[in-house]
Amino acid sequence: TYTATSGAAVQIVAPGTDDGSSAATNIGFTFTYNGAPFTQFVANSNGHIRLGAAAPASSYNPISTTGNTNAISLLGRDGRSVNGIFVETSGTPGSQVCVIEFRTQQLQYNEASSQMTGQIRLYEGTNVVQMVYGTGIQGTTYTPEVGLRGGTGATDFNNRTTTTNWAPP
Repeated sequence: TYTATSGAAVQIVAPGTDDGSSAATNIGFTFTYNGAPFTQFVANSNGHIRLGAAAPASSYNPISTTGNTNAISLLGRDGRSVNGIFVETSGTPGSQVCVIEFRTQQLQYNEASSQMTGQIRLYEGTNVVQMVYGTGIQGTTYTPEVGLRGGTGATDFNNRTTTTNWAPP
């Protein structure tokens, strides 16, 4: 269930950002992804993050771009951050969760009628990645990338895409 972050959340990408990335941002704990430890990530205004200190190699195609390693895509495409991207780490050491919140994400940078809210959650200890979607409206059909890309190889990814119903994939 989508629950907005609290007032303690820190803004890392400004409202209205198009094709921009945050600075390297601390997760708040060591998160193991695909067998590698990470303590930072970089968020992109096009609906995804890349673990580590490097900005995404592709801002529009975070999963299908081979060089964009260690990517997690909530809804990657040529979008725009309407109300900014925020981060908040909460919980007790050993079981914390880092929430990267996309507060109103425009699905297409120039199409205000298609928007959504969502979060990428990283769980300490279990190293689970969870994508949680809030409210959204879709004014037209889009083919975003939703999924995970690992650290090596052309086949080290899971990409879900559809132009109709998101429930099956």
